[in-house]
Amino acid sequence: VWDKTLPHGGMTGVISGSHKRNMRTIIDAESWGGISNLRLLIQQSLFGGKAEDPIGSLQDEPVMHAGDMLLMNTYLTHSSSWNFGSSLRIGMHCDFRYKKPMEASDLQDMARRQQGQ
Repeated sequence: VWDKTLPHGGMTGVISGSHKRNMRTIIDAESWGGISNLRLLIQQSLFGGKAEDPIGSLQDEPVMHAGDMLLMNTYLTHSSSWNFGSSLRIGMHCDFRYKKPMEASDLQDMARRQQGQ
């Protein structure tokens, strides 16, 4: 962020743990031809849970200062949120691209490693 951001100050809303569910859904759907982003979005919107303000869940000090960043897993369900604060929040989005595309077999291998198999 470029300036101080307090809880409910317009930071990206996230559904905690959704990256694990989304990855499992994508891997499971591989056997029957895959799943569209739209279907995944609808499933998460209806059944994924309530989006949380990540700043509000910080333990020590619920604030992001200029220069802080919020890093998210690619599969984490997230969206913009309203700024209920009295000041404008200035931030930016940095796009990171992997050198190698993540194929279904790569995701399945990663899931097996994470589960200790």
